[in-house]
Amino acid sequence: MSKFKEFLMQGQPDAELAMEFTLPRFKLPFMLRTMTTTEHEGIRKTCMTRVKNPRTGQIDKELDQNRYLHMVIAACVVDPDFNDAELQAHYGVMGADALIDALFLPGELGELAMAVTALNKGITDLGEAVEEAKN
Repeated sequence: MSKFKEFLMQGQPDAELAMEFTLPRFKLPFMLRTMTTTEHEGIRKTCMTRVKNPRTGQIDKELDQNRYLHMVIAACVVDPDFNDAELQAHYGVMGADALIDALFLPGELGELAMAVTALNKGITDLGEAVEEAKN
């Protein structure tokens, strides 16, 4: 039996990772978690739009990148909960995507997206994620 197979036969590795993420403008850290492959696929399917190809006239599926980014962030940030109606009402918006837009500057949203992506790759040290992105 191979060592890898032996490792897999011992049981499934921890499925969920968590980490704190801070942004300079916010006094408290955000709490992030990983998502399951099933959750991710559900979000991807939800974010697919039908677009008519002007050359062929056929209907193609296209990923709505902005909606996808917002839904992944909303799923992976557990504190604060962007789906909280009271928090949305405080900022005068409806929906997690609108709250995310109201809270973050574009650069901050990019940093948060990088942290969520790194965590879902199993990287909990953001310094390691930055080095990986540089290479």
